[in-house]
Amino acid sequence: MRLAALLALVAAVSATELTAVDYMRTKFYRLEEELWKNVTDPEWSVGGAGGDVELTKAFAAFDVQLQAIGRARRPPLESWLWVKAVERFQIIDGYYKEFVSFVRRQSAAGAVPAPVREWLDLAEGILMDPKSSVAQAVRKIHDLLEQGNMFRGTFQEEHPDLCELQLSSHQLIYDMYNTISLTEIKGYAMMQFSWMLLRIYGKGNFTQEASLTRQRYSERTSRTAAAARSALAMAKRDLYRCDPQQHKEGETYAEVTRLLQGYIENEVNMNSDQTCKENCAFYTLAEQHSCYDEKMFCSQQPKCKGRIISCQYIDSDMWICKASKNSIRRYEWIEYENGRTLGKVGSCMRGTTKVDSWWRWLFWHCSYCMCICDEAGPNSHRYFSLWDTTSDVDSWWTWKLLHCSYCLCLCEDHISISERTFSLRETLADMTANKVITGLRLVKYGRVFHLQISEGTLGERGSITPSGWVPIQKFDITDAGVKEGVDYHTLTYERRAIDLDELDSPSGHVLTGVRFRMIGAHLHFEIRSTPFNYTTGRLSPDRSQWISNDNTDGADTKPRVRLDLYKPDLPTRSLSPLPVDSQHDQYIEFTHSDFDADAAQSTVPFIDIQPLEPSKGSALLSGAGIIHRGARGSGGFIATKLFTYDYSRHVKAELPPNSFEDTEADLPPLNTF
Repeated sequence: MRLAALLALVAAVSATELTAVDYMRTKFYRLEEELWKNVTDPEWSVGGAGGDVELTKAFAAFDVQLQAIGRARRPPLESWLWVKAVERFQIIDGYYKEFVSFVRRQSAAGAVPAPVREWLDLAEGILMDPKSSVAQAVRKIHDLLEQGNMFRGTFQEEHPDLCELQLSSHQLIYDMYNTISLTEIKGYAMMQFSWMLLRIYGKGNFTQEASLTRQRYSERTSRTAAAARSALAMAKRDLYRCDPQQHKEGETYAEVTRLLQGYIENEVNMNSDQTCKENCAFYTLAEQHSCYDEKMFCSQQPKCKGRIISCQYIDSDMWICKASKNSIRRYEWIEYENGRTLGKVGSCMRGTTKVDSWWRWLFWHCSYCMCICDEAGPNSHRYFSLWDTTSDVDSWWTWKLLHCSYCLCLCEDHISISERTFSLRETLADMTANKVITGLRLVKYGRVFHLQISEGTLGERGSITPSGWVPIQKFDITDAGVKEGVDYHTLTYERRAIDLDELDSPSGHVLTGVRFRMIGAHLHFEIRSTPFNYTTGRLSPDRSQWISNDNTDGADTKPRVRLDLYKPDLPTRSLSPLPVDSQHDQYIEFTHSDFDADAAQSTVPFIDIQPLEPSKGSALLSGAGIIHRGARGSGGFIATKLFTYDYSRHVKAELPPNSFEDTEADLPPLNTF
């Protein structure tokens, strides 16, 4: 059979939903079977039609197809089993590089055939080199696989580097399987080429040796595929980013700012009568009506222009270290006369301010309170006093009976530096160009948090050609035509919950879109799932659908559970990496940081904005989620999660034909020359 007919035969192999490497193995079986028929044909003898050259042409053409599936991603594992296996891979890869160079050189048009000895040296080295033959390396790889049950051990062990490598355990096993299988195909192809070449040169019959090689190879690959498939079915497919070595605002994390914040206010300013006849606990819902005296502390800090909620009394007198004018904080720390401190007391760039409650008319104590300020309206603004030096701010007595005290409060602020808006616009891959999502991250542009995706072009058998990150649809909440509840959601005291869900697609679907939408008072996450043909890689956008978990915390049967934060400090202060502590079907509320740890000056959780792009955008994805990474005593991070595609049903080593047909008498065995 001529070369053109051989290539047509290979191309005509029926396509099943096998992985690319498994499909390539099946194609080689068919090619190999026909080549052996030709090798036993006298016309392929050296003195005839130049069977050795025809053989190189067939293998050079097969290498083109092998290279088309791409180089398998070699997992960066450090286990001794894998290190030993990699040593064998390198032997086979080294031989294969020389082999391909040889067959291409010999199959080139007008090439002068190499001396017979050079051909024989190549074949003997592949089959018989006592130190580093291909046959020996292939056997050793299989021994290592069975010795340590490498696939099962991979998903049973914890791999802390997977966060940084952006690999799921499932993807890691799949990459291992591809690396092993592709290397073994190369080794097997070279071994069969060598048996065929020796047969052409009349050094023996070798059909039995070739048939035994095929039998052992098929048995090995079948066991390897079964072990990989079993491990893939049990391995986790989710992946996320862990804490970086160093937290950098704007690079690894961002903050929701001034949603809830520690705010000191005197009770005299929280009622229209300017009286101090109540106490701090009375002001569960109030507002700042006035600044009683422009010489007092109320004039030295930004006014809370909204509702003042949940006030508490801590102590009468205090020293306050105000934050810099451009800071999102109001105070760096607060120290009370009773010894209690809020935040980390240290140096104070602007100098401390003495703030004292006072008595008014002998029986009214005008106290300072710590409250929550729910500031309403996008047109709120801040102002500062020009007094930058240390000064005394004292509570006072009115009518000698009422003591007007300063209070420490929390403020929910809508000022220009307040950033607490989330885009509700859907983010989709360009399905018309057969593109799918390959990465996900939360980013902040202006004052708005967005879901941003990277995308890639889907090819045959799960292959991806990365295209990069898709530009954000930027907007500002003040833009014409932009509507709250349609284009964006702004967090408020009553509407500050975000649902924590992990969503995956049905079998045979891939991830093509993500979005936030509102369910009641909760910011809710959804994914777009699209069916596709695994063999051809073609999407079916018309059958695409949104997937979500619409359960709420008010459900009758199994309500969504709140993830509580206990005395949350800033997550960037954690001395150890923060693990995922959320579960599917939970929710968390943005709140203020702990009073004692941070003077309630930050909104937690922070937002993890690290890009999540497995295998640098070349991995097939089926799902995504919103999670929380945190621990007791930490505000933690809101972060994204991805699910890599489940390849387990595609991994299969199909069996080859039983043997090669040959009726000629056996010639002397290989070891006789």
